[in-house]
Amino acid sequence: LLVEAPHHLEYSWQGGPLKNTKVSFKLQKLKEGTKLSFEHSGFVGISEALPFFMLNMGWHRLLSNKVKKWLKQQAERIKLT
Repeated sequence: LLVEAPHHLEYSWQGGPLKNTKVSFKLQKLKEGTKLSFEHSGFVGISEALPFFMLNMGWHRLLSNKVKKWLKQQAERIKLT
């Protein structure tokens, strides 16, 4: 849907009962580093409540654990070179 390199990526997400949701990642340069903002939007009605909660848990796990670990590894790799 939208690419504003290197600061913003937005795309549609479909699957199961979800037909028209949107995922957005934004990077913002801060004095002390970079802020990553994330949003998964477009959920409509009670039928999408369960998928919303399940995806929310999955995104949280991905962003708070796996991405954080990968970024730490990359920072260490950069220090070594």
